[in-house]
Amino acid sequence: MKIHRGYSRRGLSALIAAGLALGGVSAYAETITEDNHNVTVTDERSNVYGARILVHEARDGSADYHANANTVNINAQGVQDGDLYGAFIEQRAAQAGSNFTAEAKGNKVINQGGAITHATAASVSLTASDATSLNVTVDNNDVSGTGGTYSYVFGGGFGSIAANSGAAKTTVTNNDITIESGTLKDGFSAGGGFARAETRRGAAEAHADKNTVTLRNSSSTNGGYRGGTAYALPSGARATATANENAVTITGGAYSDGRSVIGGSATVLNGVDEILATANANRITLSPASAVWEEVSGGTAEARTTAKSTVTADGNILTLTAGHFEGAVCGGDANADAGSNTAVAAAESNVIYIGGGRYESAIYGGRALTNGTANTTAIARGNIVEISGTPDLSRAQLYGGTAQAAERIITGNALIVRGTKGITAQSIADFQRLTFYVPAGMTESDTMLRVTSTTNTNLKDTTLEAYLPGSSTANRLRLLRTENAQIDTDGATTMTVYEGVSGHRTAKMGVTSDKKELVVKVDGSAIDGGVTPTPTPTPTPTPTPTPTPTPTPTPTPTP
Repeated sequence: MKIHRGYSRRGLSALIAAGLALGGVSAYAETITEDNHNVTVTDERSNVYGARILVHEARDGSADYHANANTVNINAQGVQDGDLYGAFIEQRAAQAGSNFTAEAKGNKVINQGGAITHATAASVSLTASDATSLNVTVDNNDVSGTGGTYSYVFGGGFGSIAANSGAAKTTVTNNDITIESGTLKDGFSAGGGFARAETRRGAAEAHADKNTVTLRNSSSTNGGYRGGTAYALPSGARATATANENAVTITGGAYSDGRSVIGGSATVLNGVDEILATANANRITLSPASAVWEEVSGGTAEARTTAKSTVTADGNILTLTAGHFEGAVCGGDANADAGSNTAVAAAESNVIYIGGGRYESAIYGGRALTNGTANTTAIARGNIVEISGTPDLSRAQLYGGTAQAAERIITGNALIVRGTKGITAQSIADFQRLTFYVPAGMTESDTMLRVTSTTNTNLKDTTLEAYLPGSSTANRLRLLRTENAQIDTDGATTMTVYEGVSGHRTAKMGVTSDKKELVVKVDGSAIDGGVTPTPTPTPTPTPTPTPTPTPTPTPTPTP
């Protein structure tokens, strides 16, 4: 058994369980393991660890660290302040070595009604000077709680590498924070997974994928939430950052003066080789009625470098049914700045479902931006903003797909108004398809979507569709009205009316002569006409008169 600064390796966790703050060790090309420890907190404690490996300096070659399947339980009487970790690994420095690896898997922090602060299920960080490679894996770690109080910053999984040289790869996946009926205070914020890889000479990879934050029926002030966050910072080599398939779900409860909510965020800074940043297939669900949010983004991907860059924010989904949204809302946000090099930013197939709430700023289905120099391409394609219910959009500007680059590809972005009416928005722009699902019982005095901007609504080269319900509606259906401007169309604008999901009607869609309304006439009559024209009657033929027969003369009698 090795002894490090007076503590036996096997006795380390027992001392940690007692709540002691321990010193570190010096590691000599070895493997250090702290697995399968259980700690229960039943009273007041500070700085609680399920497992802790702290190495001041790694010497003479490689080192390998493991902290797996450790658990910290806090019962209803437990009170913890300071730091709380299911597993903690830190290498603060290293002499020249070949390979450094660390993993933390399956660690848990469980709160059963107690009071906890600064909780992270697993945290791993490696710092080194010169190395061939450094690898950090943080996987399947959980913070969970029912009832109780939660203060300051919480993390599901945290992984970080900082090196002068060597390939750096940090993978933080499948980590979760789940809190039910908790009191979240002191600026509580939460991140499901955080991955950072920084090296001055070598390739850098940071992956924060499939991490979640789930809050149910809880209350908070000044909180911000992120599913997964990845940073890659190389210098002189390639870099990859991914924040894919993360989720933030907040239902019930009250969240006053909230901050930003980001499903997945991937950022690459520096680098001279090929750069890739992706924030794809992330999910956000927000339904608390008593909630205030700043910026909300399903996926944000960014590259700030002079190298060739590809940045994508694709397939993210936002479901927003209640709350007050003070900042911009974006399904997917891709931003590539590659100096004079080639840069591609793509925001594709993102969806925002808006079923309620109040919105104060711009709403983007997808946004793809570059610095606009030569060799830049921005793609905003196939993004959807769908409106249902009764949201307040009167101060919102709705955008389907926005792109900024030397070459722009903007296509297939859709605005869907589904089964609702009386919606007012400040403006709509950058949509290539507008689809209206007319609600049953709609009257001639109703309007599905009203736009108040003084700028014309551009529906040139736009596909316009209306789906009529099987039940009865008025004959004249107002889909869109521009209060203070006009509707612009051209020969490439198409208008189609359907009954249900298929089958053409005799109904007609068109823009009124004053260019202020988009209207459906169910009976197919003129868009500006008020009544159905009376058909010309088929003439009745003149009957042929019956001829009067010539009477037979009576013969003159013979005298």
